[in-house]
Amino acid sequence: MNLTSLVRTSHITRTFTHSIKPISSSSSVSLSHTPTSLNPKPKTPLYLKPPIYTTSLSSLKKFQKWAKTLSSSVNASFKDSSNLHQELNWLLQDSLQNPNILQTHEENDNLVALRLKLDDLYDLWTQRIEKRRPFQYIVGCEHWRDLILSVEEGVLIPRPETELIVDLVNDVIKGGGENGDLGNGLWVDLGTGSGAIAIGIGRVLGDLGRVVGVDLSDVAVRVASYNVERYNLQTNGEDHCRFLFDHMETIHKESFCNLKIVPDFAGIQRFVTGFRS
Repeated sequence: MNLTSLVRTSHITRTFTHSIKPISSSSSVSLSHTPTSLNPKPKTPLYLKPPIYTTSLSSLKKFQKWAKTLSSSVNASFKDSSNLHQELNWLLQDSLQNPNILQTHEENDNLVALRLKLDDLYDLWTQRIEKRRPFQYIVGCEHWRDLILSVEEGVLIPRPETELIVDLVNDVIKGGGENGDLGNGLWVDLGTGSGAIAIGIGRVLGDLGRVVGVDLSDVAVRVASYNVERYNLQTNGEDHCRFLFDHMETIHKESFCNLKIVPDFAGIQRFVTGFRS
């Protein structure tokens, strides 16, 4: 699709390039940067936080018993209520420095290391059950393909069905023939959100392939950039361009290999969209 046929869709773009090199800050693009004070860092996923808190094993077991009881009290109107016990296990695994401690049947006053305060653990599980806050926002991440992506309110949680988009791109590129050159082309991910699709495509492209991740949300750009850095993909520093056209004017009228649009709210539960700020 020729660049001149596109309309303005965003005030922020960032280009992801498949590479194992560190993030590059060089760029020949004229940028409109956001001051650091207005551009806070994304929230750190729970499992990446340092285990600087402690509680007794007996107190942890008490929380586990309370949380299971609370989970069992929900009625059938709570969607995926059957998964709550598994989610509780995942929450504890992300919270503990040594998740294996949960395998013991002992209840004593030995200290265990946590990545958050025990009171915060109670609060998070209360939010999950009583406010139906999505579990991925509770722990700050989502497992998607072979990635663990940071997510937070303001960024939609990557859906399993979107993994098929990356599979499709991979099949097209690896299929050869007249599509063989697409691996070296320029791809765009409109509404990149957490950057999941952009990162997934970037990892299957050749070293010369590029992905432009575009989103209207400042939160999404921060989260996507954070995820890009965690997976050692290189960027050309093109963050905070005013519009997608600003990027187009710098690439000498190249063509995009695709124009992907996934409806934001298709099939998403109401309480999930309610947490999107």
